[in-house]
Amino acid sequence: MEQNKSSEFIMIVDPLPSSNLNINKYLKRHSFSILDDLNKQNVYNTRCAHGVTCSIFNELIMLKEFARDDRLYFDRELNRTDSQAIFVENGHVANLLYCKMSDPKLYKEYMKEFKKRRRNWDYKAIVVRNSKLAQNALEKKMNIEILRVLKQAQIKFTIISKFKNVTFLRKNIYRHIQNAANLEIGVLKHNGSENDID
Repeated sequence: MEQNKSSEFIMIVDPLPSSNLNINKYLKRHSFSILDDLNKQNVYNTRCAHGVTCSIFNELIMLKEFARDDRLYFDRELNRTDSQAIFVENGHVANLLYCKMSDPKLYKEYMKEFKKRRRNWDYKAIVVRNSKLAQNALEKKMNIEILRVLKQAQIKFTIISKFKNVTFLRKNIYRHIQNAANLEIGVLKHNGSENDID
């Protein structure tokens, strides 16, 4: 990859199924380019009713995520795309979490392959995590496990845990994204701690 090309791949992660953040639609309304969540895209095209606990579905999304990464990298290498950072809704961090919840063996394989892909991409994450949003025991466990996933992934991240209302949270995330787009991504912390944003 050329030195002047950005390889930043920033995931906007809202892992709880019951959350109503809809950050993708919000950002597109503000003329901001973000790639769709493949999990949401494909859940309507399958008959799988097990959601985040279905290892077969999670493996399918894993393969689709890696295929998309490879296609994006290939296009960038051929100068088919610009050098701006790539933003994606949920992406690998959310899918790694779902795999961890459904199939530890698949999770281990996913994490191993994900770390290999860091030679092509500088993966980072902006994560929504708030225990008050959890609707059931599964989601409470997800709130705990997401921290372990982030630590094992060894990527830079920030956690937004203060939640006044959906509009406030969307604006807060948008502010973080604007900082990242202006190459101020160094504010992201790789320490696994929650950072309340005022």
